[in-house]
Amino acid sequence: MKLQEFIDIATKELRTLYDEQEATAIIYLLLSHKLNKHKGEIPLLFDMELSEELIEELSDALMQLKMNYPIQYLTNTTSFLDFELYTVEGVFIPRPETEELVLKTREKILQLFGAKHPLRILEIGSGTGNISIALARFFPNAIIDSFDKSWLAVAVAIENAQKHKVLKRTNFICKDATKCNFEGKEYDIIISNPPYIPHSEYMVLPENVRKYEPKTALFAKDEKGLQFYELMFNIAEQVKNVKLLAAEIYEDSGNYIIDLGREKLPEFKHMIEKDLNAKDR
Repeated sequence: MKLQEFIDIATKELRTLYDEQEATAIIYLLLSHKLNKHKGEIPLLFDMELSEELIEELSDALMQLKMNYPIQYLTNTTSFLDFELYTVEGVFIPRPETEELVLKTREKILQLFGAKHPLRILEIGSGTGNISIALARFFPNAIIDSFDKSWLAVAVAIENAQKHKVLKRTNFICKDATKCNFEGKEYDIIISNPPYIPHSEYMVLPENVRKYEPKTALFAKDEKGLQFYELMFNIAEQVKNVKLLAAEIYEDSGNYIIDLGREKLPEFKHMIEKDLNAKDR
């Protein structure tokens, strides 16, 4: 079997789950991983004859994909902005909306502090380390503390920070931030992509998300999803010097969060940004 034949078969089989463009993209990611080639090189290999061993590996992988297993967990790799991150099942997969959060936060930081200010940043919820690593790459004088109660997420984040040479400036801490005392600590910025999806939306989520991604990183404990935002506001009251809070939100929760923020931190300017799909985010 030639590579082109496998691509045609695999894309057709994944069309039951994804549109053609997404199915092709997933297959290219799989092939890039298995062949150790950049995605852009795959078309150059269309006439390559596949070994029986490789056909078996690809067939097994395709079977997993047809069961909605995320390609990021299958390849242990996910992209964020312009860099790659190691990831495993049990750790939340970063989304494009969080890329927007980081880029908008970068703009605000440049407006408030400039590019070379020695920033102290607090992140709540490390995940793969994507937010902290991105900010550390953008701001070479930043020191970042990132809390996550999942030891697996912290281990993955540390590995990614080491890979991207920012481990000395990113402290990943395996603790539940809701149970930590931040009184008197100094942070310029607090940032988070917290679990904010209402449980009522469970069945609306794609099966690959519902079935495989960690529920603690997805779902809010209350229907309005205010718990973690209240935590951020409480921490902002405890710490010294904080100038900016940035967080990703559920599209229907913005007004509740703004009202809570104005109540807790009336001296701050509170605003909602829209994502690329024109949703409050």
